This record gives sequence, structure tokens and C-alpha cells, in this order.
Amino acid sequence: MSLYKQFLVSVLLTIVFLVLFIGIIPTYVEKPVFIPGFAPGPAVWPNTIAIVGILVGIVLMLATFPRFRNRKNYHEREEETGGSGESGLLFQRCCVSLVILVGYIYLVPVAGIIVASMLWLGVLFFFIGIKEKMRWMVGLTLVFPLAIFLLFTRVTHTVFPAGFLWEKIGLF
Repeated sequence: MSLYKQFLVSVLLTIVFLVLFIGIIPTYVEKPVFIPGFAPGPAVWPNTIAIVGILVGIVLMLATFPRFRNRKNYHEREEETGGSGESGLLFQRCCVSLVILVGYIYLVPVAGIIVASMLWLGVLFFFIGIKEKMRWMVGLTLVFPLAIFLLFTRVTHTVFPAGFLWEKIGLF
């Protein structure tokens, strides 16, 4: 992975987990009236995962800076990559990924966390465009959100938004 790709991935990772930590978790994780002294609140594990994600993004970002300084010249990098077209494409992909994330955020209250996560992963995997691993992508798209949902609801008893469409149908 090139330095610029690694830097963009680290920035995107940090932004995604910051949005989770600042916007989504406080809004959607319900606070119970009474929490026993020995039990953690329902937002503890989502906040823990969000904080770890933020820290990983920051560490990745900081890891790219010393290597940027070791580059002799910006023009040397352009010659290696064949011009600035690659960085423009990376910027477009980053912007599209952020638009997909915003769509996911707006879809969670409507369709629920499971369906929205499956759609989000499906769109992201389609956007990646690796045709050889399509079975793995479809499997991960269906199994991973369901496994995470079951882990948090059964083990930590965290309540996730079901979505008002499912509530109207009567499934949740």
C-alpha cells in the first residue's frame, strides 16, 4: 500500500469511528434508568470499540508522517505513480465512501441496524470490485452484521435500533 493510500485509509478510519463515537452511539444507545454498581452501561462496549478504532486510525496516520519526510521530492512520487491521476481517483473513492457512510447513518433508523449494515457492507464490497472473492463478500455481508448484532445483544445486552419499518411490521 502506498503512503498516500495508507494516509487516506487512516483518515477515513479515524473519521468513521469519530462519527460513531460522537454522533451515533450517544444518539442510539439508550441509557437505562438504573444501572447496578457492578454492571457496565450499554454504551461501554460500543464506545470501547469506537475509541480503539480512533486510536488505530491515529496510529496509522502518525506512522505515515516519518515516511513522508523521507521522500526526496514530491515530483519523484508523481513519476513513480504516473502522475496525479491516481491521487484524484483515491480522493473520489474516499468521497464516495463517505457518502455511503452518510447514507448508512440515515438508513439505520429506518431499516434497523442489521439491514442497514448488510446493505452498507454489500455496497462497499461492490464498490471495491473484486470479482474473484464474490462468495466471501456475500457471506461476510450477510453473516458479519448478524454475528456482531447477536454478540452485542446476547452477551452484553446492548439495545440496537430495530428501525421503524420493522416495528410497523411487528418483527421487533
